[in-house]
Amino acid sequence: MGRVQSEPPAAVWWMVAADMHGGWTCDVEQGHYGHFSRKPTWLYAVGTDLPNLTWGPAEQRLHPIALERYGYAKARRIGMAAMIGGKDKTRIREATPHAFRDVLLSIARSVASLPATHTGGL
Repeated sequence: MGRVQSEPPAAVWWMVAADMHGGWTCDVEQGHYGHFSRKPTWLYAVGTDLPNLTWGPAEQRLHPIALERYGYAKARRIGMAAMIGGKDKTRIREATPHAFRDVLLSIARSVASLPATHTGGL
């Protein structure tokens, strides 16, 4: 059997076989779906439709105050999360944008619409 890659490469479609159960992985950034930062996320799916997502790096966002105060290099290093949210920073950083939630739900709902042979034996 061939070696299964443990980390999905960025900027590709669902093309990394994850396991021997028919699972697939991909790397997608939630910034494309409304998150304030890029928030790279690995997805794993087996026995579902594999939708075409928005691939590649999301737009880099720098907080204007950080950029003005610290310059580009430090503003990039500290990112948006350091400048947003105050005491709600963790909740905001960990939140899933509604648009991305909807994509995940559509993937999950596709399980019922596929024939039983697509469940990878699970």
